[in-house]
Amino acid sequence: MRVSIGRYAMVALVVGAGAWVVGLLVPPDGRASLWTGAGAALSVQAPCVGGLWLGARSGGQGFLAAWAAGILTRVVALVAFGVWGVPALGLVAAPALLAMAGTLFLLVLVEPVALRRPEMARA
Repeated sequence: MRVSIGRYAMVALVVGAGAWVVGLLVPPDGRASLWTGAGAALSVQAPCVGGLWLGARSGGQGFLAAWAAGILTRVVALVAFGVWGVPALGLVAAPALLAMAGTLFLLVLVEPVALRRPEMARA
């Protein structure tokens, strides 16, 4: 399994640039919520990708278990952020939750590219 940290970092930068553009469209009172939601997504995504990388090194069953655990972790984190984090931080709910969900979704789409087998790259 080949891990392309550089490619993953590049996509994270593109997602960040997209969030910046979207941030210009969000009213000023929701911008802090948008950035907090995106930051929360990145803080959840990092250990999920690390676990996926470790699971990929152990083989097929380990990869699938790590992937499923990562998806479950993301869903639980999104719900917890919506139920406890947003009210505790006094954030505007819609921008915070949409930013977190959108960032997580886009980064999950990138995982197959960042974690691919070298033999699949030639096919």
